[in-house]
Amino acid sequence: MTRFFYTLFLLGILATGIKAQKPSRKISLVDSLKRMLEQKLPDSLRARTNFSLSEQLIYADSLKSTIYLEQGRRLIKKNTFLQAIYYYYAATVQSLSDLDKSEASFKKAQVLLTDFKTKEAYLFLAKSWHNYGVLQQLKDNYRGMADALLNKAIPYARLSGDTAYLGINYMDLALVFKNNKQFDKAQVYIDSTLQILEKVKARKTYRIVAYHTAAENYTFLKKYPQAKRMLDSAGTLLFPTPDSPFYLDYYFAQGLYFDDTKRYDNAIVSLDKGIELALKLQRRQEEQRLLMQKLHVLQNQKKFDKALSVATYILKQKDMLSLSEDRLLVYADLAETYAGLGDMGQAYKWMKKVSQLSDSISESKIKKDVHELELKYKKAENQREIGSLKATNEKAALSLKNNRLIAWLLGSIAVFLSVITFFGLLYLRNSKKLTKQKEINYRQQLRELEQEKQLTISNALLEGEERERQRVGRDLHDGLGGTLAGIKINLSDVVANSSSMGKDTELGKIIAQLDSSVNDLRNIARNLMPETLLKFGLETALKDLCETFNNNGLKITLQLLDIQEDMEVGVKINIYRIIQEILSNTVRHSGASEMLLQCSQNESVFLITAEDNGRGFDLASAEHAKGIGLTNIRNRVALLHGKMELNTAINEGTAINIELKPFSNLSI
Repeated sequence: MTRFFYTLFLLGILATGIKAQKPSRKISLVDSLKRMLEQKLPDSLRARTNFSLSEQLIYADSLKSTIYLEQGRRLIKKNTFLQAIYYYYAATVQSLSDLDKSEASFKKAQVLLTDFKTKEAYLFLAKSWHNYGVLQQLKDNYRGMADALLNKAIPYARLSGDTAYLGINYMDLALVFKNNKQFDKAQVYIDSTLQILEKVKARKTYRIVAYHTAAENYTFLKKYPQAKRMLDSAGTLLFPTPDSPFYLDYYFAQGLYFDDTKRYDNAIVSLDKGIELALKLQRRQEEQRLLMQKLHVLQNQKKFDKALSVATYILKQKDMLSLSEDRLLVYADLAETYAGLGDMGQAYKWMKKVSQLSDSISESKIKKDVHELELKYKKAENQREIGSLKATNEKAALSLKNNRLIAWLLGSIAVFLSVITFFGLLYLRNSKKLTKQKEINYRQQLRELEQEKQLTISNALLEGEERERQRVGRDLHDGLGGTLAGIKINLSDVVANSSSMGKDTELGKIIAQLDSSVNDLRNIARNLMPETLLKFGLETALKDLCETFNNNGLKITLQLLDIQEDMEVGVKINIYRIIQEILSNTVRHSGASEMLLQCSQNESVFLITAEDNGRGFDLASAEHAKGIGLTNIRNRVALLHGKMELNTAINEGTAINIELKPFSNLSI
């Protein structure tokens, strides 16, 4: 005889919260989400990515799931939609440990989501009501579950336009009929669900659940070829993910199929695999379901001693017997098992408990029906009371009308006085606010003046520095440079006219040293005042600058985009000095072998990006150290009305992003 076990409506929760193992060539959804978090994202998108990670890890790693949920919550800020869906994700996480908290969070999500009229909001409402119904069934409130499904989840799923999720809710309707042993009606909804899921190419997890549910129902209908076909379809989808929680229901359906076709040994093998996986994944409800099916197989094999061991184990697991129907099945199994062992005393004892529990369940249902009748009665009584009150109110209306004029006059006077008082207080409060705002504006103006003063001083200092650089550069190039060049020419003439070989060698060395000194002098003069910048423009000057630093064991990739040469000379010089300081710091301190330098201009904004693969440094320590290099860069950035962002860490390279808005009056 085929025995029926009640199916828990965990589809909506399970279908969204699985981290399945993927083949090594593919990138899992969890890895993709983690990589997204490594990028620069808006807070709203980062919050939703954390929520998705929390949902994906709920069964694989509940601790990390909770951590990602909390990280997402911190990014919500004043986004009301994120606040609403946070409660949905929180309820999903809480469903593993605290059903009451989970139920409260689902209710909060439902209240907040009703303010939004988008398809996404409707889908979250459908999922929230669906999973709320799951919790009602776990609490033995089957009516609450059915009400949530029929009156909330399915209508919202339709509004969302998510055909696949609508199909999943139809599958739950099939489970309602299946749990009531109306297998023919259940099959109608199962077939409709399968057609929908295949048509819209729904996600694999949805189809797996549909296949193993169909396999169970076909087994109950004794349609074994169709059941086998559904099992094969589910097995094909599950094969790449051996530790997937969806295997638990697959093993149950397979064990049920083998049990009903009297292949008991195969049934035990399948069910033991499921029990082992349930223990590994700590899935107590699925473990209970698999154990109860194994108990039935052992009874069919007449192995009553082993059946008693399984039944006793289940009886000791209090969390497995939260549903009254499950307790009823276990008590009946114990009675049947003891009868098979010949212990009729124990068999009678457990049959008596079965009878008592059956009466209790029936009484509970009667109480629910009586409660419904009572509500209907109270509703009718309320209607009659409303009619009686209406007649009384009509009699009192005349008296109220007579009193209304006096009340209106008194009220008008009171309102008039209240209005005067209100506006008086409002005027005083606004006066205080205005005074306070003026004070705030004055302080702000003082701060702005102070900042302008500091910028003026910095501008003057930098102007002086640049003028001094120009003077020293010209003096070195025209004065000392020319002198050294003349000395070199004279020494070369001496060597040419000398006949002494030894002296020629010594003078040659001196000429070489002098030539090197001249080159060094020219480099110093160029750094002090780059003639290339003044003659050929910023692009050419930057290319020459990078070529100079390329000779220091550093490969620089320079990218220049839309650079306009019509900017003021002072602006060009400051941009040149900023980049020169960045390159100098990189060569002196970073130890980098490669560097990317990108300069681009977008109308009035000039952007500089520099990234190297050097040793990096501790940003906090550098801030306290206040090195001259960084200080010079920051001063020039401030002078050009810009801002700088510095990202670095030890052994992770350095990235500098600078945004300048230099197109104002600036002279050097």
